[in-house]
Amino acid sequence: MGDADMNTKQKDRYKIFGLAGLILILPSTYFFIAVLLKYGMGHGFLFDPVHYTFSNFIIDIGVIFLPFIALAINLIPLLDINLKVEAGKLISMFALKLKPLNIIVCLICLCYLMIIFAYGIGENLMIREHSTNLILALQKMI
Repeated sequence: MGDADMNTKQKDRYKIFGLAGLILILPSTYFFIAVLLKYGMGHGFLFDPVHYTFSNFIIDIGVIFLPFIALAINLIPLLDINLKVEAGKLISMFALKLKPLNIIVCLICLCYLMIIFAYGIGENLMIREHSTNLILALQKMI
């Protein structure tokens, strides 16, 4: 009876981690849908209220850091790491538990973080017109 209760509590805890992760990625989901509607389709009814109500700092925290936290708390139930020392050697074993809700949340978080990373690279490493003019001016001098 005791082992069955422990397994039920473990399963409930995994579900709680998954649900907490889903709740933590809701602001990012809302933001990505709002941005897609605003800049992709020209409908700002979801984006404009958030843009004018909250500061960029609050939006950045909600969109960037919450997926990291959701990813971390959903990796806890998925990873099983065992370390032991035998004969002066450190032996480690890594196992991945198959918890569908936690895996789905982790995949969504990784997708969001890849989108944020790609946006950061694309926005900050873009060759702008004044950069091109500067390069052309430098080439004429040489």
